[in-house]
Amino acid sequence: MWLDPPLPNSHYKEIMCNLYRDLERAKDIKMLLKVFVVLMVCECDEPATFLISRTDENPDRKFRGCPNFKDKYKKCDFFLWLDPPLPNSHYKEIMCNLYRDLEREKDVKMLLKVFVVLMVCECDEPATFSISRTDENPGRKFRGCPNFKDKYKKCDFFLWLDPPLPNSHYKEIMCNLYRDLERAKDVKMLLKVFVVLMVLLMLFVVVLVMMMKKLLDERI
Repeated sequence: MWLDPPLPNSHYKEIMCNLYRDLERAKDIKMLLKVFVVLMVCECDEPATFLISRTDENPDRKFRGCPNFKDKYKKCDFFLWLDPPLPNSHYKEIMCNLYRDLEREKDVKMLLKVFVVLMVCECDEPATFSISRTDENPGRKFRGCPNFKDKYKKCDFFLWLDPPLPNSHYKEIMCNLYRDLERAKDVKMLLKVFVVLMVLLMLFVVVLVMMMKKLLDERI
């Protein structure tokens, strides 16, 4: 069953046929371009590497170049941009500032990671990483003294690693989630015990059958 009416005349049919042919050609050209980019080789007969520019002149522009461009003996200067340049200096400045901010953020994150990993408490021991399971702070990560249960050392070093949940609604969701996880663990444990008992029962039945068969054979 046709879902739309026929084209009014042959002129429209010809237009549509030409349009679909052009679309098919465009698809073929795009596919050829993709294959050309992937299989691109430089003058060294090596696959050209894919990179992204981080320079102030061409921030975030993709290109392919010779993997040996730093080798002063091969002297291969193969290079090809894969996308057009940014339209003006305003966009270039935006992209440069964005990459600088990303680099600063990476540096800050790395420093924080090092600080967290090397964190020591007042006992001069590495602070242990844990996750809170309390109803007040469910799922919050923290580091604390590994001797917090030792009443003689009396070290109360403690540091949250992430912010608190915004309100009681989220706290309730996290608490319910952790309770469900605990139940799932209990169910898994029960299933494991059940499987082990079933295997032992089957072995017992097999041994019992073999013993009965042996007794019958001796009587015969």
